[in-house]
Amino acid sequence: MMKKINLGIISPGEHFARNILPALSKISSIEIVAIYSKKKNYNLIKSANIYDNLNSFLKEKNIDVVYISSPNSFHFNHAIKSLKNNKHVICEKPLVTSIKEFKKLLRLSKKNKKFLFEAFMFQYHLQFETLKKLINKKKIGKIISINASFCYPHKKKKDIRYYKKLGGGAFLDAGCYLFKLSSLIFNNEPSKVILEKYISPKYEVDTYGSCQLFYKKGFIANLEWGIGFKYINQLQILTNNSSLLLDKIFSKKSNEVQSIKIFKGDKKLKVIKLNRMNHFIKMFENYLKIIKKNNFIKYSLYLKELSYHQNFYLKIYSRYYK
Repeated sequence: MMKKINLGIISPGEHFARNILPALSKISSIEIVAIYSKKKNYNLIKSANIYDNLNSFLKEKNIDVVYISSPNSFHFNHAIKSLKNNKHVICEKPLVTSIKEFKKLLRLSKKNKKFLFEAFMFQYHLQFETLKKLINKKKIGKIISINASFCYPHKKKKDIRYYKKLGGGAFLDAGCYLFKLSSLIFNNEPSKVILEKYISPKYEVDTYGSCQLFYKKGFIANLEWGIGFKYINQLQILTNNSSLLLDKIFSKKSNEVQSIKIFKGDKKLKVIKLNRMNHFIKMFENYLKIIKKNNFIKYSLYLKELSYHQNFYLKIYSRYYK
């Protein structure tokens, strides 16, 4: 029987408690052994060793993999220190905010032969995997455009999304999903980018943004993201002979039935209903298989996708926050 993978958690917050911990608790091959947290009286996971000093946490020899759940502005520092201490890294999105940071992480991960993952869970859901099969097998016709939106109502005033120093803002929280989606669908960099942002006088961060990506083969991606709006989490695809609708493409509950709706004109041709599943569990299982088997061949395929997305996304990021 293969030994369990020991996991250390950095700065678990609301997202970790609501989505990540329930997923991890259902994976028998993983055990949370340590937590780094500044919170006093932290008792979410009673069996783990709790540290309020990062260096002490990283020196724990039992930790095989570090899961980084800290605010965006800390991701690079936490990831680089974890790799230096010979830990594999799974980091919440967005991994970093500059090409320079990404290249440093990549060099160190290769040098220390440690794996580096960015936690975009939606791509492991049956809904997205089925969509990719439809596209690759040319079952839906030639794609003309995609229209994707990810917006949600305002959070509490002290939410980290409203603090610039913590890497808040709509682009880093919601917009990153849209650019990941585009890179997974088109597998190509756009030839032209039209980018807009809005910073509300009430907040120090961007609360709305939009982008049009134009590709040489004639594809267009229309992307829109924001904080302080009616909730929308949707992908629409227009092809030369049909259109598709995927609700809750990014974030979804594991007990909900998801679908892909296919239309021709205004008539619904087909509804592909998909089994309930937890895409966080599927994501972790995928990463853990690579780590357990030390599968550098499979990792090289993942790394190709990760590197492509980082180079594409971070170019957009540098323009957005110029």
